[in-house]
Amino acid sequence: MEKLIDKIKKRGYWKIIIRPIEFKADRISDKEKAEKTIESSKLSFRGWDYPHIDRDEKIFPSGPDSVSSFCDWPEGQHFEFWKLYLNGQFVHYFSMPEDYSMDEQEKEKARRSLHFSGQEKNDSFFSIINALYSITEIHFFAANLAKLVDFGEKVEILVELGGVKGRVLFFWGDPFRYLSQTYPCHYEPIIQPKIVDTKELISNPGNLALDFFINILKEFTWKGANKEVFIGDQKKLIEHSY
Repeated sequence: MEKLIDKIKKRGYWKIIIRPIEFKADRISDKEKAEKTIESSKLSFRGWDYPHIDRDEKIFPSGPDSVSSFCDWPEGQHFEFWKLYLNGQFVHYFSMPEDYSMDEQEKEKARRSLHFSGQEKNDSFFSIINALYSITEIHFFAANLAKLVDFGEKVEILVELGGVKGRVLFFWGDPFRYLSQTYPCHYEPIIQPKIVDTKELISNPGNLALDFFINILKEFTWKGANKEVFIGDQKKLIEHSY
């Protein structure tokens, strides 16, 4: 699995950590219970489960206190690996689809949709709506976990975005939405941690996700990003879940 993680991190990647603030080794009684917890907590807002469980490998023991699954799918240009520990910590790596699914024609469309201010040759992008969708999936999954595992009063959700220096925000595949200027990221990785109340996470994951998402956009220098603009996008994702 280390080789798969290395492959994921060679290009743009997401790393997710969800964990209770207070350490307790046996929040989940055993690995069989951990497997059932993931199966009951995963969701499918876009037709691809979050987190993905491999059809052939399924969920497997990955250590004395953890279970995992992975996806190494070059044909589908999708790579991910996750691990759930018996202490309740969930760690997830997955690839950025912008680096695998955008052909040169799509990149050129993205360039034309933005005012690049000298960045006409830029070919490194970060999809605004894909980020919203991923962060929403992360928060709803975390809420599902918190319903099944005693996380205590507080939960940490941490998102790390690697390979983002020089990337610019864009609306992928939507010709009617554009940005009036270029919003690049000037450093890497972006590491965005947040500690949330467990009860609030369970009751209102959508709003927490929107706040988290806006903070990510601000790291791309979009200081005026407004979550009200994206409420409809998030609602569409949730209501069209599979």
